[in-house]
Amino acid sequence: MRFSEDAIPAAVFVFERANGNELCPHEIEEIEKHGFETIDHELLVKCLRAELERERNVPDSRYRNACYWALGKRFDSGLLPFFRNSLKKELKRDMESSYQIMIALENLDEEIFSRESVSITDYDENRMDAERYLRRV
Repeated sequence: MRFSEDAIPAAVFVFERANGNELCPHEIEEIEKHGFETIDHELLVKCLRAELERERNVPDSRYRNACYWALGKRFDSGLLPFFRNSLKKELKRDMESSYQIMIALENLDEEIFSRESVSITDYDENRMDAERYLRRV
């Protein structure tokens, strides 16, 4: 299964619902629009990871950000090694993708940020936090 960029939010909504969050009508419509009503959550994870792990034709930054965002909504500690390895890669090419991974790690109770208030545009601080985290783990 290949993911179009516009299907990624539907995957997020599937994960959000699985986490017990109530969805609004628009979110339910997105799930239905992409045929994800009964899709296996692990299949979604596998497909998103496959998109990110492609050796050829690495997806662009915006697409990768969306994939990391979706995977972060899974709240699956089994993804910890994947997120750590991905953070190493992304630190070399894109701080915004790195930030999405850092949020996913934070959601898994990993202590990654050195401050309470964080922003995607705090590139230098986020890089220092990510490097410190990777050294520690």
